[in-house]
Amino acid sequence: MSLFTLLKISRTRYLLGKKQVRPGTPGAEKVSEESRHWYAYRRDGAKQIKVRLFTDKAASLRELARMNTALERGEAGMTDPRREHLERPALEHLEEFLPVMRAKGKSERDKDRKEAILRAFAAALRPLSDLTAAAVDRYLSAVAGSAGNKRKHLSAISVWVTWLLKKDRIGADPLARIDVPTGGKKTKERRALAVALIQKLLDATRERPLAAFIERYGGDVRPPVRQKMILRGRERALVYKTAVYTGLRLGEIAALRPCHLELARKPFPRLEIPGKVTKNGQ
Repeated sequence: MSLFTLLKISRTRYLLGKKQVRPGTPGAEKVSEESRHWYAYRRDGAKQIKVRLFTDKAASLRELARMNTALERGEAGMTDPRREHLERPALEHLEEFLPVMRAKGKSERDKDRKEAILRAFAAALRPLSDLTAAAVDRYLSAVAGSAGNKRKHLSAISVWVTWLLKKDRIGADPLARIDVPTGGKKTKERRALAVALIQKLLDATRERPLAAFIERYGGDVRPPVRQKMILRGRERALVYKTAVYTGLRLGEIAALRPCHLELARKPFPRLEIPGKVTKNGQ
């Protein structure tokens, strides 16, 4: 039977300036960082057990000695303060996490996607102790689609793992040694529209309803219908203009209400939208 030893966990990152980048990025600097906390570590057959202790080495050594004494006496319940959590089904922990995740300010579509991913991942776990780097690797290898899709799955798992660490239900981050899936299409660089292009966009939006009606039904348009199509074009152009000048997304514009308008504000009128309907929650 192996006893616990005291160690610190190292993490390697690649930085370009202050930005974290992928391994192999030209000019990137390899940085190794040690954890602030000490860890008690031992192997039990093929299983690795890591228990986070304290930032103070002396306190960690005292706890390590207590754990090894308990281990030698066969008092297994004393060897890991998280044993109760680790032996519970992973799905129980997930059910407790989902309301926390859903209470935050992402869109319902994003929350549904994250929940579906986490349920699929947790279905392969029995107790929470099965949440290991190997389990994450197996799950990601079975995810179909592009590297970008795999990254979305890893991101959802990361949110849950962060919560488990915060609640001290697991002692070490199982994602610390996971390689982030790379590859896929290069993201298109976004650019702002020139003023002339914005005007063309608004003109086309304003004129399109009437033009489309004439294309479909001919040029003999009754005055009430013509006026209706003109007003529809003006309304759509106003929505596009709002998007251009505010940077709001479609869902955020759809959530606008009169109470969000501050037309009397100086020096300029403005919109103020509740964080619960914005993508970043702010």
